[in-house]
Amino acid sequence: AELPDPTEVGSANVRVIAPTLLTPQKTAQDLNGGALEPGDFVTYTVRIRKDPGTSAAALTFVDDITAYAALQTVNASGFTDESTLTGGANGSGQVRVTDITIPVGATAATLSFTVRIRSVEELLAAGVDAADIDGLLIRNQGTLNAAFLPSPLLTDNPATSASPDPTDLRLTSSVNFRNASTFKSAEDVDGEPLAPGDTVRFTISVRNSGSQPAQVDLSDD
Repeated sequence: AELPDPTEVGSANVRVIAPTLLTPQKTAQDLNGGALEPGDFVTYTVRIRKDPGTSAAALTFVDDITAYAALQTVNASGFTDESTLTGGANGSGQVRVTDITIPVGATAATLSFTVRIRSVEELLAAGVDAADIDGLLIRNQGTLNAAFLPSPLLTDNPATSASPDPTDLRLTSSVNFRNASTFKSAEDVDGEPLAPGDTVRFTISVRNSGSQPAQVDLSDD
């Protein structure tokens, strides 16, 4: 027999469990190694972590790039990349990745982005005093947002004990003669072969591999 419409045939209680997200972690790598200097490229890797027992969807990651750097590329394969190279709070780029999903059983999703540290000339034009470039703080911290979160989660630098703290780097900008090569060449101005009375021009080249100009005193006996 057909039941009248509507007909209550029973009830059920459904318990919705929100995903448990852990503090997202962010690490940084200077791509050419060594000390971080003006003009270097840095890749930041963000690891968005969660409890494996639930899935998490519709996550959004946002990161405004410091005024002392410029966003170059974003690697957010599988997610929606809405980043801009000139947007953000400082006009130097904003990383914005949406539709981040982490399925049941998975513990994390990863995305990365690369920035270029501004040159000495660009830092000076931005108002940084020349004396402050060496040791300048390059600070970066992003946020993870989701509708089920009471407040956004800040990224954490796993290399420090504090949490959540920004991923900080210090800029090195100085004279650098370490492993520098000095060359001296000689030229017979009057043409070869060298003969008594000829004029010989010596040229000395000294390489400064640092990011600041150097004043050099040379003597040659």
